[in-house]
Amino acid sequence: MENQNDIKKLKKSPKGGRQTLFRVTYRTQINLIRIADSKANMILGINAMIISILIGIISSKFIFTAPEDVENIRLVIPVVCIMLTALISAIYAIRSAKPRLIRPAKGNDPKTNGKKSYLFFENIYAMKLDEYLHTMENLIESSKDVYENMIIDIYNQSKVLHMKYRLLRTSYIIFMYGLAISIFLFLIFWLMMKDPAL
Repeated sequence: MENQNDIKKLKKSPKGGRQTLFRVTYRTQINLIRIADSKANMILGINAMIISILIGIISSKFIFTAPEDVENIRLVIPVVCIMLTALISAIYAIRSAKPRLIRPAKGNDPKTNGKKSYLFFENIYAMKLDEYLHTMENLIESSKDVYENMIIDIYNQSKVLHMKYRLLRTSYIIFMYGLAISIFLFLIFWLMMKDPAL
């Protein structure tokens, strides 16, 4: 019943419906950006911990216990593999968490027609105060221009979200497969050390 009442209210007040649409869209995209950054920080922390532990192990000569102990050299392969995995995965996580700016395309871009949103700080910071005030005064006089700027802003946020989640997905895939391969190699070389017949 409540949903039906809300739908009736939206039909009666299209302006209120548009405002609700923009508000929900903005909130959803901001939450998705926050989730992506949180996941990127998590995978970055895990990879940093793995790299720190491996550097500590190598520094303490855990692998090379003695110059004549050639068998332990085999463990270098899985150690290097997991370190490269952690490093590459961390790089993609950093790229995902890095602040991204959507700059307006130069010339006539068929996708954006050279339009930009004056609700985004990147398009504002270089303007003088009087120029910005004049621009905003002209903007708020037309509801169509206001909605257009909000739509452009949402469009740019969507492009940022797409890049963030694409890089984050790559980071998780590298971490998952790299970790599995490294553990598999470690088990193989460990069994070879225990049983020279292998």
